[in-house]
Parts: sequence; structure tokens; C-alpha cells
Amino acid sequence: MKAARAWIGKAKQGAKSSGYIGNYKYVSQNSGKVLLDGLPENGTYEVRFYQGSDANDANLARDASVTFTVDEEDSPNVVAAAIAAAVAAAAAGTDMKHGNEWIQLEKKTFDASTQILVSVFGITEQMEKDGAHVVIYEQGNDRDYRSWSSVKAGTGQVTLNTPDSGGKYEVRLYRVPDSHKKEDFVTAIPFTVEDTPFNGSIQLDDDTFDPFTLIFVTAFGITEQMEKNRAYVSIYKKGAEHSDYGPYERVSAGTNLTAFGTSAPGEYEMRLYRRSGSDKDEDLLTSVPFTVKDASSTIEWIQLENNTHQPFTQMVCTVSGITDQMVKDRAYAGIYKKDGPLRGSVTYSYVKAGTSQVTLNVPGEGEYEMRLFCKDNSYQAEDLVTAIPFTVAHNPSFNGWMQVEKTFYPFMKIVLTTTGITDMMTREEAYVGIYKKGTNHDDPVSVNSG
Repeated sequence: MKAARAWIGKAKQGAKSSGYIGNYKYVSQNSGKVLLDGLPENGTYEVRFYQGSDANDANLARDASVTFTVDEEDSPNVVAAAIAAAVAAAAAGTDMKHGNEWIQLEKKTFDASTQILVSVFGITEQMEKDGAHVVIYEQGNDRDYRSWSSVKAGTGQVTLNTPDSGGKYEVRLYRVPDSHKKEDFVTAIPFTVEDTPFNGSIQLDDDTFDPFTLIFVTAFGITEQMEKNRAYVSIYKKGAEHSDYGPYERVSAGTNLTAFGTSAPGEYEMRLYRRSGSDKDEDLLTSVPFTVKDASSTIEWIQLENNTHQPFTQMVCTVSGITDQMVKDRAYAGIYKKDGPLRGSVTYSYVKAGTSQVTLNVPGEGEYEMRLFCKDNSYQAEDLVTAIPFTVAHNPSFNGWMQVEKTFYPFMKIVLTTTGITDMMTREEAYVGIYKKGTNHDDPVSVNSG
């Protein structure tokens, strides 16, 4: 018995299976081209693929038809594209793929970060010359394009890479590159990207920590795709936005052990994100809460000899509770204007682990505070451990720095008496000088040091 042969014909849209128009062509299970007669008038037609010799509903392959409209402007292109699409379906041996007369995809759903085969039809030589291309966009986004490829005249296939995150996307065909004009857009085929399941988790070595010590974090179940997407663990303040991250570390496929230095007392979270640079809830895989204790009740971070100091002397500050992590981060004690900004210390000194003393030069008169920061080059409030206020003022008996007559004749010598000069001022080579009123400090007429 002779096997039934598959064939292609055309018909008015909605016509009965037997209502095909003009000639028909047998097709093989290989790719190829067929030529059908022209159409008698404008209108909407279908190119149909039949899997048996007879033109009946039983032989009409499911979804194996392409609908197109014939008009005076572009009927040659559209007819050619529709026929080519039907032939592509016949070459596959079964049903039509997901698409239309211009673009065909293998299916409607794909995994993230995989390759997708795109069949294109009806591309004219002018379109190829103009730079026609197919490109992946997220649905509803006209600017953030993903993978793309130029296309050649006729019928062909190109390979695109699916995005690395799940969602609704579409393959678009444009006549020219770098254009979002309506007249340059040809067609779009939607498809879905499904995320690869992510089961990563993290574990902390405790849930309560002393300030400025180490937290050890173990990350489990990190996939190669997560590593490729630059997955990371990071410290966040409890309830913080995705973008308000603190210290972070990338993680590699498998199991990872990493360490973080704790910050100031408070409530925090250690979070695991499956990809970098995302502010989406679905990219947050897990969050583990932890607490950094307030040690101010048990640790006296800073002790001053007294609360009032003479200007331009030296003061001794005792610091306690300094951890190895703080030393590693170059913690320091510094003198600042009271209630002044976090930047701009008057003077400072790095501190040692445990309990130690630092000696600092006292500035001129005013209200100040001694601040302890847990790390260098940080101007964040959470890195300020504590601050102790103090006053810089002269003794009540102080009668001014120097005494001098107020009127002199030209070229006379001036004799003045200085008081209150400290050892620190002598070491710093303090001096007196004559200046024209209102001139800069670095432009004296005469100076006398020592």
C-alpha cells in the first residue's frame, strides 16, 4: 500500500478543508521551497499543511496553517513568507511551531541562560542591506534589549541567548538597527523564560554577636548558574531595601565559608541573593536575622583624664574593648568639634587591641568631643562607636597671651610679654609676628620665634 503524501495548499480564511484555491504542492520531510500560484484578489488567506492525500479535517495538521492578508502593497512578501513558514512546519514533520509568517520559535517556554533557535522568513535583500535583525526584549520594555542577531535575505535561522532571569519576553524583528520607530518594527513573538530552581541557603555561627567581632557565614547549595549570575551574601539592617546593602561577598558553586565584621549594636539580617544588581523580591533567596549587642553597659570605650583641658597642651585618652577586627579595620580615636560632621577631625590616633592609651594635641578654646570610630575612612554613623564631650578653656587666672603697647613710632623696637606658652607650643615652634591688619597668616612683616 502506498504511503500518504503530505502537501501544502492555500485557501480563504475559514474555508472548508476541501476549499483550497489553485494548485497545491507535495512536500518532503526535508526543508525546501515550493511555489504556489498567485491569488485572485485581495483578502485574508491561509497556507495549510495536510498530512494525508485527501483535503479533509482529519488530515489537516493541528495548528499547521499560517494566516496572512493579501493587499496591493506587500502581498508578494507576505505570500512568500507564509509559504516558507508552512514548508518549515512540513520539514519538521508535525505541527507548526510557535510564531507567525515572519518568525518561528521552537516552543513557547525556555530555561534561563540557554540558547534559542529562531527561524526567520521573507527577509528581502533590501532588509538585509538595511541591517534587519531579531532581538529579545522584556515585554513592555522598548529600551533594554538583550541578545540579538542580524538576519540574511530569504529564509534562515539564527541563535539567541535567553535572559538569565525568568519573565515574559518577546523576539522582535526590526527592519533597521538601533531604531524603535513604529515603521521599522515588523513583528514580535512572545515567549516565557522559566527560572532555574534555586535552593541556596545560609547559616551563621550564632545569632547574637559582640560589636566589631567576626561573623562566620556558610552558604549551601550554590548552583553554577548562581555563580554565573554573581550571587552574593550581604549584611543588611533589619527591614532595609534591597539596594541598601552593607558589606558583601560573592559566592561560588557548592558550599562557601566567609566572614564579616560586625557593625555597631542593632538588629541586622544576613541575606543571600541569587544574582547581583537586582532589587526584586524573587531574587532574595533567604534571610537570617541576627543581633549585635549593645556593649556600652559593660565596656567603657573611652576615658579622659578630666573634662576640661588647657589650650595647646596634650591630653591622654584611654580606650578599651578594642577587638582584633577593629585593629584590622584601623579603628581610631579623634578630636572633633562638638556636634560637628563625621568628617574633619582636628587630630586623631589609631588604637591597639584591648586597652591602651593615645596622646593627642589639644586645640584652641572651644567645645569638642573625643570620638572612637571602628574603622578608618568611614564616615557612616553606624561606624561611630562612642563620643565623649570635653571643653578646652584657660584657667580663670589667665590674663591673655601677650601684653604690648598699642602705639609706636616708625622703626622702633617692640617689646612684648607672652604668657601661657605651653610645652607643646614650644615643641611646635610657636611664634609671634607683626602683620598688616587684615592680611593673610602667611604674610607677616616680621616674626620672632622661641
